[in-house]
Amino acid sequence: MTASNKAGKVLLFSHSKLIDFANVISDALSYNEIDNEICTQIDPSLYANLWIGIWHRSQILPPRRITYNTEALRLPKWSSSLPSYFSGSLDIWDYSANHIPIIQNWGFDNCYHLPMAYSPYYERTFQSSCKDIDVFMYGARSERRQKIVDKMRERGLHTVWCGEHGDFDYGSKRDELIGRSKIVVSVCSESPELFQTNDFSRLSFLIANRVFTVSERIGDSVVEDQWNDKIIMRNYDDI
Repeated sequence: MTASNKAGKVLLFSHSKLIDFANVISDALSYNEIDNEICTQIDPSLYANLWIGIWHRSQILPPRRITYNTEALRLPKWSSSLPSYFSGSLDIWDYSANHIPIIQNWGFDNCYHLPMAYSPYYERTFQSSCKDIDVFMYGARSERRQKIVDKMRERGLHTVWCGEHGDFDYGSKRDELIGRSKIVVSVCSESPELFQTNDFSRLSFLIANRVFTVSERIGDSVVEDQWNDKIIMRNYDDI
């Protein structure tokens, strides 16, 4: 598509790990008859457009932009780096209501809670002739996840972790493995206090598809109350 054809669109900037969530925003905009397109690169010739993106992943900051924060702001490192990316934004969106006071404390009042929730975009048709996987987990490799996988295997459960060897897939391979699984387990890669957009996106996807899911508790009562009747939530040591 040429630059002239993109003029007037809302442009969504996203990196590959959050492409599903970018598609959710795109779907919502389209539902409201707002012309939009997802971009993985930023074209300076299109600065007149309204951009929505995760700007600390980019070296270019379009002047007409909405910033979507995807990081766990409780980490001290972000207080020194993220405000510079928030500065100049028309609005700031965040996946966690707990982050809004932090952003306001940095001097930004134009911040809003935009939670991850159900979207028709997430819905899939999982087709499998048999449920030959007892427990399935997906996400980047981490010590916390490895301990849970090891515990399941010690119990004799056939456990598959898409990501154990750096081979995680967010597309058709993931969908195939979910279709073959009896239970999907979701565990944060780090402390649950650092629950991030990848975790929200994963659970939103599973809930939308009515997948039997066991998730680690995250210590956010608002989110847990919203999900308690949809998935099983347990403390890390009880999974």
